[in-house]
Amino acid sequence: MFLPSCRNSLRSYSSLQRRKSKLKMQSPQRPRKQSRNLLNHKRRDSRVYLSLGSNLGDRGKHLHDALVMLSGFLTEMRASRIYETSPLLFTRQPGFLNCAVCGNYSGTPKSLLERIWHIERVLKRKRVKRNGPRTIDVDILLFGNKMENHPHLVIPHPEIENRRFVLVPVLELEPGLRHPVTGEYLWKYLDKNHAQGVYFHSFSGYTTQNSLNNTNKDYGR
Repeated sequence: MFLPSCRNSLRSYSSLQRRKSKLKMQSPQRPRKQSRNLLNHKRRDSRVYLSLGSNLGDRGKHLHDALVMLSGFLTEMRASRIYETSPLLFTRQPGFLNCAVCGNYSGTPKSLLERIWHIERVLKRKRVKRNGPRTIDVDILLFGNKMENHPHLVIPHPEIENRRFVLVPVLELEPGLRHPVTGEYLWKYLDKNHAQGVYFHSFSGYTTQNSLNNTNKDYGR
């Protein structure tokens, strides 16, 4: 006598389950966490400008090796030509080879500084005398529109407008670049630094273009 009632209950339960399944199929899917992380990663990219210099040993090779290592973590990287420049402040030392680099970086200013220090250690830079001779020197000039003021890191670089050997290569990469604090075009600072010797370095050997053409993306990671 209870059989019809049981059958009705089973039918009602089956009908309810089918409706739940339809609703579940029709509900919009949430975006995957991985996709959101990829979008956030892209948003963190900053355009950075670096200055490179060397005045000890095989100067061209030191710049070449630094460029190769930088290419391991900078995307859309571009480099200026190489310039022969006269030393400033401490003038009793060999002349420098300088160039500038710009590229996109996805980390923080501090992490970029740590990577740069690693490059300088690999290329055996020794910090014996302030502004003295060095195998390689890599300075962060600009990091997007960020401003930092720490003991080992000031952004924008506090001497960017006073150094012709920085301005000339950077302006080769981006003639319309402005100082993020003053808003002035960087080319306007060239006049007050006209006495500093900066000359295009033409020689058969390492060039920044050759360095970029032969970069190894695993080098320096």
